[in-house]
Amino acid sequence: MNIPRLARARAKEADVALLEDLENIKVRAVFINGRLVAKDGKLVVGIPRFSYPSFSVKTVKIKAPPTPEDFAISAPFKKRPR
Repeated sequence: MNIPRLARARAKEADVALLEDLENIKVRAVFINGRLVAKDGKLVVGIPRFSYPSFSVKTVKIKAPPTPEDFAISAPFKKRPR
């Protein structure tokens, strides 16, 4: 990608998204802290793996695996007049 270098102070590196198309918001490239991180819809840097602290895992205790019915939300239904 041929992007002209802008004059900038090191402490003022910006987060920037370069858009190719403003009407459909087509993002061409994304810079974070002055560094290219995404280009043409693809991530171009690695993401460090996050390790959760031991006190934060296995904190939900359930007696049985959830079923689809467990996620059903009942709401009052009022028939509309025609």
